[in-house]
Amino acid sequence: MIKKKTIIWFFALKFAKNIKVMKSKFIFFLFFSIVLKSLDAQFSRDNSILPSPGNTFEFVNNVNDVEYKVAPKGNNQKFDYTSLTDGMSSTVNYRSYSGTKFPKANMRISVGEDAPIELYLEKTQNDVIIRGLDLGDAIPLPLDLDFRFNGNLKFLTSPISYNMGPVNSQDKASITLPKDVIESLVGNLDSLIANASIPGLPPGVTPKVDSISVEVSLSSKISCDAFGKITTPTIADKDVLRLERALDFSFIPYIHIKIGPLPLKLNLNDLGLFPLPSEDLLPSVKTHSFYGSSGNQEVVLATLDSLGTNYTTIQYDKKAVMNIESISKLKDFNAFYNGRYLVLNFPDNHSYRIIDILGKEMNNRNSIEKQIDSELWSKGLYLTHFYDQNGILVKTIKTVKQ
Repeated sequence: MIKKKTIIWFFALKFAKNIKVMKSKFIFFLFFSIVLKSLDAQFSRDNSILPSPGNTFEFVNNVNDVEYKVAPKGNNQKFDYTSLTDGMSSTVNYRSYSGTKFPKANMRISVGEDAPIELYLEKTQNDVIIRGLDLGDAIPLPLDLDFRFNGNLKFLTSPISYNMGPVNSQDKASITLPKDVIESLVGNLDSLIANASIPGLPPGVTPKVDSISVEVSLSSKISCDAFGKITTPTIADKDVLRLERALDFSFIPYIHIKIGPLPLKLNLNDLGLFPLPSEDLLPSVKTHSFYGSSGNQEVVLATLDSLGTNYTTIQYDKKAVMNIESISKLKDFNAFYNGRYLVLNFPDNHSYRIIDILGKEMNNRNSIEKQIDSELWSKGLYLTHFYDQNGILVKTIKTVKQ
């Protein structure tokens, strides 16, 4: 197969020889071909995006469902999350795993804080596949709820590129809950179903409960729907691809009974017994992951609301350089004009740098004075960059001098 680059150069040379195009135009055409090649590289990512056991990602978690609208699909977007302020630090650890519970899994992560869910994953050459789900204490039962999947569900795939076709996958798993375990929580099951309306049950026949099972179905849709530049309190104008992941969960509880020697499996929700709506356990989740041009780390992970129009939570990479003190005090930064003075509020042991719209520095970068005489400044936009004690940029505030 002839490569796109070969075709471009072939036509460029043919055009130059046969049409005798001016040298400057020919050079421009060659330059354009090189730009095309660089654009292709910018808007695709290889399997370096896949996490590996031992990777530790540090994030700042923010909750804001009003200010941050979801940017539309398309190219050359501007994802600006500069004004993200307060939040708490959290760490995502991809730990290695080898065990008989999920034999094909080679790493796992914990999802959630108070009652974490363990997700068991298998990393292959170009995919990360969900192999198991351990609900742990998320559902209060005196046994572990472990779901084993067949390996059809993709948690992350590679390579990715802008406008890639959706990668759809789905899988199912189930777990059987012994009768005695359920009865320790809800009482005698036989008596609870004695008066239940069971389709096809002959008159005078009493059903006996054998066990209860729960089936979980998960479907995943991964697509890359936008690219552009992203800005957060820790980075500026970083090239990113936006990957959209939609995970849909459904739980269906079944009761296994016997009518004489005949086994029967019935949906508990259909019988009106112990309804287990999926939205109360694990709702459908849609996220946007922004992957930078280098490294396998997500620069930003944002969770969409049910309408897909706002972000309900945003996690941004803190680059392991911001300490907890800096994070907790981000909300303490402020800048405003009071007459001829620009008044700054910022924590002690921090510094700042003020520049105008053309990049001219208005003060010394290591300044710590909190009131600056701006009488001689021209009208217009000014940026105040705040730095922590390690010289790391932690916040930028825009002010307009009237």
